[in-house]
Amino acid sequence: PFVIQNIKNRLKSKEISPEEILKNSRNYDESIVKYAFEEYIKIAKCDDILKYKNYIDSKNIFDILQRVNDDENAIEFSNEEYIDLLQDLGLTKDEYIKVAKKLSKNMVPDSRLKIFEKLSEKDENATPAYLYTAFDVEMIELAKEILDASSQDEYKNFKAFLALRECGKNFSIDLFV
Repeated sequence: PFVIQNIKNRLKSKEISPEEILKNSRNYDESIVKYAFEEYIKIAKCDDILKYKNYIDSKNIFDILQRVNDDENAIEFSNEEYIDLLQDLGLTKDEYIKVAKKLSKNMVPDSRLKIFEKLSEKDENATPAYLYTAFDVEMIELAKEILDASSQDEYKNFKAFLALRECGKNFSIDLFV
């Protein structure tokens, strides 16, 4: 424990860099590598983060997405890079929706739709985020097509939202997720 804390302190004091630990990850305890990666994503560029994407988990993907929306130290990814980052994380439906909400702040609607369309083709857990995005950007017909192709028991909250929209009621989609 003392060695681990000592290395973490050396990281904090910038005596050693997070990338140094990531490059030599076999020489360090897993907890140190994880801590180094968490520090690394706070400062690294997109390409550098992608270099170590095998360390990304469902917790720190949100730290990365926070930097996308950040005023200072912001980063940008292409649609393909977002898909690459997100597709192998094993995110839950709720986590995908949380990602969709984060991306809605600074991303063009068409890009958001393309990302979640591709993700939902590979992982059905991403379909609710695709529906959320479609409703959020007012692509009602697209959302209706997806809902029509689903079973009766699937996506009940989105079907309820659609039914209310068709009756002329306007609510925020955020109330239904």
